[in-house]
Parts: sequence; C-alpha cells; structure tokens
Amino acid sequence: MKNKKNFRVLTIMAMLTAMVFFALSLAGCADAVASIDDTTTLCRHIWVDGAVLLEPNCEDTGLLEQYCSECGAVGLPKELREKHEAHEETGICTLCGDLAYYIGDTGPGGGTIYFRAPAGFNYYYDTTGTLTSPSATPHTAPYRTVHYLECAPADMPEPLVWSLRSLASFENYTIPGMYGEDTAARVSVPGTGRRNTLLILATEPDAPAALACYEYRAGGKDDWYLPSRAELELLFFYRIYHDNFELTKPNYWASSIVNNMNSWDYDLSNGDNNGRNRFNAFAVRAIRAF
Repeated sequence: MKNKKNFRVLTIMAMLTAMVFFALSLAGCADAVASIDDTTTLCRHIWVDGAVLLEPNCEDTGLLEQYCSECGAVGLPKELREKHEAHEETGICTLCGDLAYYIGDTGPGGGTIYFRAPAGFNYYYDTTGTLTSPSATPHTAPYRTVHYLECAPADMPEPLVWSLRSLASFENYTIPGMYGEDTAARVSVPGTGRRNTLLILATEPDAPAALACYEYRAGGKDDWYLPSRAELELLFFYRIYHDNFELTKPNYWASSIVNNMNSWDYDLSNGDNNGRNRFNAFAVRAIRAF
C-alpha cells in the first residue's frame, strides 16, 4: 500500500511539474537564457536563421547564426553544406573536381537535380548511324559518363499520348534498348531515356510525348528527353525534392516500351507502373542527364 501511495504522489508531482513548465513555455521569453542547448531554460524560443558567419567553399561548410525572434537569444549555428563552382556542362566543381550539385539543387536547365551518382553512369545520347535507321544494338550506341539527372521545372502544358499512329506502327519493329526486362538494353539503370526518345522519333517523327520533350528548351538546354522507366522510378523515389507533379491524374509516360501494344507509365503518387495502350493521354515531364 505504501509503495502504491508513493507512486501516486510521484505521478501527481510529475504532472504538476509538466503543467508548470508548459505554462511557463507559453509565457514567452521573459526568463530566457542565451543558449539553445541550456536545458535549464523555460523559454519557448522561436529560432530563426540570421547571417552567415562563414562563407562556405569546397572544404568548409558555412555556418548560419540562429536567434530567438521573441527574446533575441543567440542559438547554436546551423551547419550548411559546401559551396562549389559548378562547370556548366558537367556539374563538376572547377576548383576541386568533386560533384558540385546536391539532390534538390536547381540544375543548369532551371529544373531540380533529383539523382546524383559520384561514380557516374553511362548516358546513351544518340543512335548509331542516322535516326532513320535505329537498328543498332544498345552496346554500339554512342555514350558518355554523366553524374546527374535533372527534372524539368514543370510538366508539359497538357497530357499527351505516346503515339498518334495505329499500334501496328510498332508491330514487328524491334527498337533496341526500350524493352523493360531486356538486360542488354540496360533499362534497369539510368541513362537510356535520351536514346529511347530518339528511337521513338526515328519510328514516328511526330510522336507527341517524345517530341514534346525533344523540343523542350528550358534553361536554354536542348538535350531534354522523355525519361525511361528506370528514370521515372528514380523520380518517384526523390519526388519530395520537386513536389509539383500532377497527383490527381498521376500517370506519367516513360520512353520504355512493354511490347508491340503498350508502353510503360509510372504513377508518381504511389510508385505503381504498368504497360498501357499508347493512345492514352498521360502527364509528361522531361528530364536531362549531364
């Protein structure tokens, strides 16, 4: 009985103490102390960012001063990341040679960097020969090593169909590098969407989704393309860094095809991907690799 009584008393005391602290916290900063890490303070601080104390560079991060907007108490500095000088075409720092962009940064094309690969990945940017003969195997396509994927700042103005032609226009016509489960096509890794886009236009020059991306010129860049299924999947994983997608009708076209009848689309609201009839009008977001 005695233990229960003591426990009851301790519980009541703890509740009263919590209520006192809560009441004091609502009272503002009359009894403020000048340190954010002082556990004795009863002040309800509202911390805001102030001036940069240290200019960041390739080796040192910047430090941002914080202070309470109610009482002026100075808080602990907020650490920032390094600042690099990015090469316009490669995104490599011209001073130290490291990657200059971070996920979430605004890229050279005015969009958002949503994928960053320090080791780089192969970017298939053209077909072998002319666009009227897209019959080369994926391994002979010209490519270069790139490090980033940049998402365009906005969707195309309206939903677009993948193809205007009869579905027979792709029947019995092998488009290398565009089949979702073909390991030789390297669809499981980023970097294939540009070549897919060129191959689509070689087959159907006015294919709406691919043509809209191919002719897109945000940021003065002329290398935008319709993303592959893998590149759309990465966009889904990192979509929090660029959250203006059409999620009421969230299906986005990919440049990867499923079979003679369907192409891949990706639902950016839940990550679902399916093969759909190419006459469907879905949202389209261009990307670029560099």
